Order: sequence, then structure tokens, then C-alpha cells
Amino acid sequence: MHFLLMENIYDLLTSRNIPIINSDIQRTISTTKILIAGCGLGSLISESLARMGFQHFLLVDNDIIELHNLNRQAYHYKHLGKSKVSSLKEVILDINPKANVTCYSEFISESNVDFLVSNSDIVIDTIDFLDLKSVILLHDKANEYKRPVFSTFAAAWGAVGVFLPPQDSFAYLRSIFAVSEKDLNSLSYTEKFSAFFIRLAPFLNSEVQEIMKNVFKGMQDNKPCPASVVITGAQCAAILCEKLLFDYLCGKINSKPDFYYIDLTKIIESAKIDIKL
Repeated sequence: MHFLLMENIYDLLTSRNIPIINSDIQRTISTTKILIAGCGLGSLISESLARMGFQHFLLVDNDIIELHNLNRQAYHYKHLGKSKVSSLKEVILDINPKANVTCYSEFISESNVDFLVSNSDIVIDTIDFLDLKSVILLHDKANEYKRPVFSTFAAAWGAVGVFLPPQDSFAYLRSIFAVSEKDLNSLSYTEKFSAFFIRLAPFLNSEVQEIMKNVFKGMQDNKPCPASVVITGAQCAAILCEKLLFDYLCGKINSKPDFYYIDLTKIIESAKIDIKL
């Protein structure tokens, strides 16, 4: 029985996707190579994508798992102190033992970004904005190779930016962060992210705005100052990313770069229905 399961694992794993996902799209999913740049929030996205049937992953991160990660990432107590990429590989293979998962225990840099992007079909960017240089490097290279980027971060109840090819000669993310200079070493993530948040804030509810304002009060370059994130917000961002990626493969997203944001407070308010018994 176990042998039969292993022989037919992909068909059995994805059998309940039918007919929501048709056979042509499922075949595309099965062969698409996903680059996960950042395996914090990226761990939730990877887990969801593996369950959908994606089975080719390049995982890039040089962090290890700490206890505070367990409130919102796809890891378990047994993973504490271990590398995120090797632990995430374990999570993916526990879902699909036949998945092809390659790990790179390093951060995105000028020395590896060309190889990583050129060997992927889709880029998932969940790099911490505290490493803005790496984020820009990744988007520059994705733009060069015309790879779609799903830049995902959790802002309370989730936010996703979608950057699709072909774009201008210069990566759209540079416009968002007002980064036009070639020298990335002089970037201040505190300055750039604060300016970005001012543009994003009107779309966030007042509670989230207040939380983020307090984060910026303590944020300094070269010092980690992570914002508060709960599992619900991280899951919303991950699910939104997964759905948009699926829509892209179906040809439903092919316009200019866009941002998408989930506000569960509004969704809950609008979701209530009054059924008369």
C-alpha cells in the first residue's frame, strides 16, 4: 500500500483540487520553479504552494529558527536552532516526498542573485525590509530576466505586491521606494520604508496605522526592529499571495504592477448574512 502511495503520490495529493484546478493548470503548477527569497513568511507560502501541487522550490535564507518565529511561521519546536531553509525543506517533503527542494543557506547578494533568479520561473519575495539592498537586488534581477515577483509582507491582516513582466527598464520597486541611484550600499531602510508606509497608511485601518507608527519611532538602520505580526495576518498574506500566483498562471493577471491588501475587519463586517429561519 505504501509503495502504491509513493508511486501515485502527486495524483493523489492533488486529486481534491479537481475541478477547481483543471488538469492543464495543474500540470503547469507541477513543473513551475518557485524561488522563495526569505523563509520566514515564505515558509507559510511554501507550505500552501506544496499542498496545491507545486514541487520545485529554491529556498534562500541564512537565518536560524528562534522561538519568537513559531507564532507565525510554518515551523515547530523541534526546529529551534536549525536553519530555516533545511527546516522548510523538511516541511515541504513531509507534504510531498517527491518534491525537488534545493536549499541555499545564504542571503540574497550580488554574487548569487543572477543564478537564483535565472533558475526560477516565479520569485516570491519575503525578504525583510530591513535588508532593503537585497530586496532591490532581487527585483532588479527579476526585472532583467522578466520574472514575475510576488513581494509579500504581513501588515496586520496581510499585504502583497505583484510585479509582472515585462516592466520598464528599471524595476518598479525602485519607484515605490524612490531608489534611483545605482549604489545600493548607501540606502537607509528606515528612511525608505517610512516614506513607503506614509503612502500605504491610508489603506490600513487605524489600529494598524498606530502600531506601525510606534514601530517607526524605534527603528534605526543596522538595528532590527520587527513589527508585531500574528499568525492570522501572516496566513492572510500567504493565502493572498498563493491565490494571486494561481491567477497569474491562469492568465488572469497581466496588467501593470499592483498592490493587494486584506483587511479582515472589513471582510468580517461585510460577510455577515441574515438568514431568516
